Amino acid sequence: MEKINVCLIAPSPKMLGGISNWVNLITSYEQEYVNFKCIYNNTNANPAKGRSLFNRIFGNGLVMLKNLKELKKEYKKGNIDCIHLTTSGSLGLIRDKHVINFAKKKNIGIVYHLHFGRVPEIMKKNNWECRLLQKNIKNATSCVAIDTYTYNTLVEKFGDCKIKIIPNPIDAIDLKCNSDLKNICFVGWVVDTKGINELVEAWNELGKKYTDWTLNIVGPYSKKTFEMLKKSIKVDNLNIVGEMSHADTLKFMSANSIFILPSYTEGFPNAILEAMMLQMAIIATDVGEIKNMIENNGILIEPKNVLQIKEALCKLIQDPTLRREFGSACKKKVMEKYTTEVVFKQLFNLWKTSV
Repeated sequence: MEKINVCLIAPSPKMLGGISNWVNLITSYEQEYVNFKCIYNNTNANPAKGRSLFNRIFGNGLVMLKNLKELKKEYKKGNIDCIHLTTSGSLGLIRDKHVINFAKKKNIGIVYHLHFGRVPEIMKKNNWECRLLQKNIKNATSCVAIDTYTYNTLVEKFGDCKIKIIPNPIDAIDLKCNSDLKNICFVGWVVDTKGINELVEAWNELGKKYTDWTLNIVGPYSKKTFEMLKKSIKVDNLNIVGEMSHADTLKFMSANSIFILPSYTEGFPNAILEAMMLQMAIIATDVGEIKNMIENNGILIEPKNVLQIKEALCKLIQDPTLRREFGSACKKKVMEKYTTEVVFKQLFNLWKTSV
């Protein structure tokens, strides 16, 4: 079989974040039928640090021009059979529009990969973001959704021929958590929309009751957020770990028995996949694809609900058998549906039909 030359436009795998991790897994997967040409579209933005609107617009604009220059150069060399464009939405949709228009003009197949979970919300609004997203999807060859809610929303508008659903992948991990360890772990950007404030509020009460347990918060944060958290923490058994490498994060997670992610919004969070692979007992909000990921093998809660966070934590803290059962079931599912091998085959079939 002749190799396919796929031009992947995405954040660098050296960056933090779910899309960067996806890029690393897909491009490093050992296979013989795809040549990747990577054009990185990251702006070195860190959601936890915060950026001004001017910097976001200016930064995205410079990256867009740089990406288009690289894309045209590779096209002239004949190195592109199809383009795979990842996006996290928002202002990035403007950059996406120019890449998609270039592909359409040159008759190059383009897969448009939506790596964010706000699509159903966006589609309800008749604003610039909604109109631009719809136009980008219409002009792309195919569009990939990473969660069921996004898929169903877009199928209603564009049909199931254009819209595909493909989950994020994960490599097999030799590490395994010890379900008897009395540690709870949050992993993600330490920002309001991840439910950090509600989590701290809940643990301020539970930490006094379960003094032999520790809540660990892992992820990058701004100086302002750190100072605010320090002022709001009223217990000694809450540990703000901060930013770690991906490998160190996995190792750290394995020293915890419970994983919690009380986000307001998600698409297909890699941190949940990693917790499943590590056989951790999971508590997470019912947003994005999380419900379908863990099914009945974890505890789902509502966003911004401190009471439900406390109830879920109490249930798992008091029941080590349930923690083990949840962890074992999650590991089985992740090996069946979410390994890089399984996901890569789905992507490869999509690239073939886009050429």
